[in-house]
Amino acid sequence: MRNYIFLKITLIVFISGIYKSLEGQDSIKIYSLEDVIRLTIEKNYQIQSIKILEKEVSNQSTWGNAGLLPVLSSSGGVFSSNSNNQLEFAQGVGTINNSKAVSNNYNAGVHLNYTVFDGFNNIYTFRKLQTKDKIAELQTKLVIESNLLTAIQLYFEVLINKGQLEIYQEAMSVSKSRMEKAKYKTEIGATAEYEFNNSVIDYNNDSINFLQQMIISKKTMNNLQLFIGLSPLIDVDVESVFFTKNIPSFDTLKNKAITQETSLLLSQINMQLSEVESKQSYSEYFPVVAAGFNYEYLGSQSNANIVLRSTTFGFTGNLSLNWNLFDGGKREIALQNAKLEIERNSLLMSEAQNKVVKELKDAYEMYMSNINLCNLLNINLNASENAYKRAMEYYQVGKITGIELRESQIKISRTRMVLNNLGYTNCIQFYNILRLSGELIN
Repeated sequence: MRNYIFLKITLIVFISGIYKSLEGQDSIKIYSLEDVIRLTIEKNYQIQSIKILEKEVSNQSTWGNAGLLPVLSSSGGVFSSNSNNQLEFAQGVGTINNSKAVSNNYNAGVHLNYTVFDGFNNIYTFRKLQTKDKIAELQTKLVIESNLLTAIQLYFEVLINKGQLEIYQEAMSVSKSRMEKAKYKTEIGATAEYEFNNSVIDYNNDSINFLQQMIISKKTMNNLQLFIGLSPLIDVDVESVFFTKNIPSFDTLKNKAITQETSLLLSQINMQLSEVESKQSYSEYFPVVAAGFNYEYLGSQSNANIVLRSTTFGFTGNLSLNWNLFDGGKREIALQNAKLEIERNSLLMSEAQNKVVKELKDAYEMYMSNINLCNLLNINLNASENAYKRAMEYYQVGKITGIELRESQIKISRTRMVLNNLGYTNCIQFYNILRLSGELIN
């Protein structure tokens, strides 16, 4: 039975050694946080997709698409017939029969049409297209910010799991040393065999935790690679980053958020769009004046008529006025709905502002609270480490059992775990504050 236990231990140590060797390979590419941000902007699928949509919207924001430019077109055609014709004339001319009468008609023309006045509808259409272009730009920025924050979260999740892996590895190393000492004491009869068995169980548990955490760490890294556009099949690692940065006061952050947070800017632009659409509704009350200029060529050729060939060409022009005096109240309804849309967007804008300020307040308070918690945990960690050193001294002289030493070891590991998670989580929160204050990609 003891040989089987040692066989499992050997396998665990072998696997952990493989992991350590993989970490040390020169072929592994190390990515910094700046690399992850750059790759996300360059390769993230959602970002590239929204950029294409933004370009499509931008392409529509032109004078011609708004109807501010004239329309130039051309036309032409040929008509040919082969028929039997009979012409009968008065005053004794008689009748002419033509069994193979051929007639050809030709026409060609160039037409220029321009809307002179349509109640400023085309002008407001152009403004609306420009506003939609701004909306598309802000929507793109919103997607970029969202995906950047996700990439940053994944980056620090990798670091969280790496930190946990290192803690488990250290715990496994400590447990191995304790197990070896317990084995020696058992062999010389200085301690009971149950002490060694407990040390074996503790070492195996730490090894299991290490192996499970190694799988989680690899899965998290794969998620990061996929998100930033890297193949999960290549071996990569991330650069360790840990910081606690000072941030401005909440009032300063709030003022920045109100003036430059992307979702708030988007709500403001939507408000502007509804105002433009409301003004555009008034254009339906005005007449539409249109002008046209044409150059036409008409020609015909026939052996069935007295006139064998004829041509007509020249310029023509026209000016038209169309005024819809009554449409059953449709214009009034459209105008009322446009005003209601302004009111609705005003409410949405107020809601968006309150939401951003609330999220910013939560993020700010959590960030400051976590800093205080980390300070307290560092004090606890220092105390736990001192307590463990003293416990180790007592264990070596037989004043405490291995179980008591294990409890002291667990306290250190748990405190380090909490510190590791809390510290990196606060790094994520820092970038969330930047996003909410509109400074993530400024």
